[in-house]
Amino acid sequence: MSKKANEIRTKKVKLITFWSLIGLATLAFITVLVILFIETRPYESYSDIRKDNLTLIRDQMFSQAGETYYVYVYDSSNTNELSAEKALELEPVVFNYFNFVKQNSRKSGVVKIYGLDVNDFENRSCVKNTDSYTRVSRFDNFAVKASSLPLLLEIVNGVVEYPYATISQIQEELQSTMDTFRTSIRNPILIVPKKEFTF
Repeated sequence: MSKKANEIRTKKVKLITFWSLIGLATLAFITVLVILFIETRPYESYSDIRKDNLTLIRDQMFSQAGETYYVYVYDSSNTNELSAEKALELEPVVFNYFNFVKQNSRKSGVVKIYGLDVNDFENRSCVKNTDSYTRVSRFDNFAVKASSLPLLLEIVNGVVEYPYATISQIQEELQSTMDTFRTSIRNPILIVPKKEFTF
């Protein structure tokens, strides 16, 4: 009787182990699907950028990881008609670049992009009557006119190296960066070791 009970107990343990492994594999699969779904959800508004913690406050714009990255300076509640029109025209281009970075975030060589909303309470002090953003490395020295917004800044080693203020400059810069990255992925540079010939 005890031999039969041991066989039944062994079968139950094997059955429980089998279904536990199936359950864990299913849970892992569902987790991977959820992560992939979240990663592929596109940016369509400034609130999407904010949800992913890509909006910066004050000196954060000079201290992000990476040697080179972009900061898109915008006003989420723009009342200036010309700036609002410029922002509306740039939105597809900028959100396209945010999506490009998101899709290629695991690859090396992608130039990241962040947002700086001057409508945030902490960032309002940068809106002044003059533009002062070239070669700036501290938020206290950073100044931009409301009529100049939105603009794209290329930060290199914590300093604003290249400002892009017009629609065409911003479009060309972001498109050029995407094209360069895609070309480097398709045509990677291979370093072939020299062969030494002996005679």
